[in-house]
Amino acid sequence: MYFKTNVDRMNVSQMADGLRDYIQIEDFTSDHVKGIISTQMDGEIVLDKKFEPVYHSLMLKGDLTIEKGALLNVKPVMEVEKIPGVGLKNMDKLYFSTLNSSIFLFKNDLYIPKTEIRSSSFDAMFLGMYSFGEDYAYHIRMFLGEVLSSKSKARLRKQTQDSGFEDDPDDIAKGRTSIYLVSKYENGKEKAGFDNRKNRTNMVAKVNLQEQMVNMRFHPALVTYNTEE
Repeated sequence: MYFKTNVDRMNVSQMADGLRDYIQIEDFTSDHVKGIISTQMDGEIVLDKKFEPVYHSLMLKGDLTIEKGALLNVKPVMEVEKIPGVGLKNMDKLYFSTLNSSIFLFKNDLYIPKTEIRSSSFDAMFLGMYSFGEDYAYHIRMFLGEVLSSKSKARLRKQTQDSGFEDDPDDIAKGRTSIYLVSKYENGKEKAGFDNRKNRTNMVAKVNLQEQMVNMRFHPALVTYNTEE
């Protein structure tokens, strides 16, 4: 069964509580996410012989915006605070003006191709995935213009270059510096530190591949394949 959802300026805490029966994400509850959400989603769910929804079959794809919000005690965000040299504090309460995200849910994994967040402390972009088995991996690009003094930027910029990332021409033009971080939990082990280009590229490829599969289900006429004869 296919469906569409349109939400205009709803309390995100109310929405999170309403989705608990369908999407079991530890950090997406009324205790963890605050703000006003607007979203448009396409969805599909399988019905059993009694026409009851089979929740693990749920598939979603869409965009969302949260305004005047906060992420409270969200584990992947809090882990970033532990990275030496970055100097972030109080990440257990991250208040932001806007959060714009594209997401999709496929085979019990939540994928985030792109999220932009603007807060009082910094701006950042991240991508990644969250498994309902509690594993997660988020690759974060943080703009240092609003985080650290210029004295600390040179050292962190070198760390970024050593990890395989090149200077972004747009950053140079705007007089800012980006660092690339990763926060992940896999096989019972936590990791938060500087990202490297290979791992980030692998995650981009994984997300893109799964997104193609979702697009094929929702919009098969728009998906094309090139094959060798």
